Amino acid sequence: MSKNHIENSGKPYTKEEIAKLKVLTKTKTPMKDICLALGRSGGSIKNIAEKNGISLK
Repeated sequence: MSKNHIENSGKPYTKEEIAKLKVLTKTKTPMKDICLALGRSGGSIKNIAEKNGISLK
């Protein structure tokens, strides 16, 4: 496994991951920690948040 390997790269988001993202954003978790928790890139998280109406601010 390479240093920059993203665990869930290319896999669709599950309902559980989207629910977890909602919880993490409501608790104002930093993006770096959200990326590690979900095993996803920042860009991927921003895209899925936008599609699901989740505010990252």
